[in-house]
Amino acid sequence: SNPRIAEFKRYCIAQRLKPRKFQVDMPVRWNSTYLMLKNALPYKIPITIFYNSKIGSLVLKDEDWFICEKFVQFLDAFHEATIVLSGIYYPTSPIILRHIFFIAEMFCKARCDPIFEPIITRM
Repeated sequence: SNPRIAEFKRYCIAQRLKPRKFQVDMPVRWNSTYLMLKNALPYKIPITIFYNSKIGSLVLKDEDWFICEKFVQFLDAFHEATIVLSGIYYPTSPIILRHIFFIAEMFCKARCDPIFEPIITRM
């Protein structure tokens, strides 16, 4: 909400941090989840303190940020592939296999990760 955004901005200024708006996750925008999480990571301490002081029942923990970092690492391959394969001034077909292989390799590694295992087994 706008009042909460303004309050977070004031909080950042009081903490001598550069206030910023974070991208919202949108199902119709490629990489929006990745960009939202990646941009939030440098602000994890102020976000945690601000959020935990405002919301009583649900609190952000270090474990939540650990999961966030894991997702950013995982989604980075998709972000990079999207950027590179969206090129219009160079041929992209010769580089597709490299990205497909890298993404497939990430899925294989993630299958053994307790965070991703339940998600990947359903795929």
